[in-house]
Amino acid sequence: MRSVKSTIERYKKACADSSNNGSVSEANAQEAASLGIVPCVSFKESPITMDAKQLQIHIAEVYFLTILKGLKHRLAAGAKLPNVTILLPVEKAQVITLEGEKTINVAGRISQAVASLLRRLGLPYQGNESYGKIRINGISLRRWLQPKLDSPFSGKPGEWSTSLSRLGKRNKLPATQYSHW
Repeated sequence: MRSVKSTIERYKKACADSSNNGSVSEANAQEAASLGIVPCVSFKESPITMDAKQLQIHIAEVYFLTILKGLKHRLAAGAKLPNVTILLPVEKAQVITLEGEKTINVAGRISQAVASLLRRLGLPYQGNESYGKIRINGISLRRWLQPKLDSPFSGKPGEWSTSLSRLGKRNKLPATQYSHW
């Protein structure tokens, strides 16, 4: 049995690997969940709340990917997807303005990493990492997990495959018949 530390190291290496495009394999995500690196998620709750305030950067990313994988299985089973709320740590910073000193909330490294992961995945979210809360709509999740595929006939005729172009040539009308349209 591998240790928790070696699993985290392998995940970091997988994220740093350029050929992996920053994603973790399903085996690593399952292993992290089974070893207890990431908390267990109950998909019966609505909304699903992911608390990343006390987690390390890579563990928070694995945790979110594990949640996405579970939601993918629920969607395949025909279940309705709940909203996902991600709680993120915020840091306080002192800023000097004309009126005096002000305290503002600034996104920490974990918050920036999780928001960056969402942007890289192309997953739309509401909220701001410097606010400390990000919300992902269940409908957005469904659209992201089941993208609409383009029809093979939606492109230009020159982009069709050879068999489709033959079909198009066979059904083409002479130019004189187009004049009345």
